[in-house]
Amino acid sequence: GSTQNIISKLEKERFSYRRDTSGDDSEQHLIQCDLLILDDLGTEFSTGFSNACVYNILNSRLLSSLPTIISTNLAPEELGARYGGAVLSRLEGEYEILPFFGEDIRRLKRQMQ
Repeated sequence: GSTQNIISKLEKERFSYRRDTSGDDSEQHLIQCDLLILDDLGTEFSTGFSNACVYNILNSRLLSSLPTIISTNLAPEELGARYGGAVLSRLEGEYEILPFFGEDIRRLKRQMQ
């Protein structure tokens, strides 16, 4: 799902006054699932909590050798500025970066209407 929605769900679970401790722990599910797709990394509201979640999820999945697909519109230097050197180091050192170029499909659809 979108990184923004994932972080929002984690924040609600972590900071809710009525925490349901009988339910699944979403962060552990994200860390342990067979394949994680983080869509639009960098669109979530940046806080210490959100940045720590991103680091913990990525680092834990790397240590467990679990595959993760990440999409973002941010350049590597923007990711480093936002999440810090530890996250950038893992992204550049452990992931294959595949740049995609082209027209914005949403803009093209609007122009065709």
